[in-house]
Amino acid sequence: MMKASAATEEAPAAAAAASGQRRLVMLAGDSHSGETCRTFILKGESHTLGNALKNVLLQNPNVTFCGYSIPHPAEDQVRDKTVNL
Repeated sequence: MMKASAATEEAPAAAAAASGQRRLVMLAGDSHSGETCRTFILKGESHTLGNALKNVLLQNPNVTFCGYSIPHPAEDQVRDKTVNL
């Protein structure tokens, strides 16, 4: 078994930052939700941050819904949808 060196293994988040890509993208809400609903795309992240962010946001009494998904296992991005009062 060969060990990969730390220099050759680059985390997806670091790769996105190094290439100049935006790691956080906010999608515009649809016409029905107005300013109360937003979807955020976090690039280079996984279930670890998605679940932690969901739990923290749900502690806010103004947040009525928060959920996250990973669209496909081959994609290293998290989609977080938040609905406020």
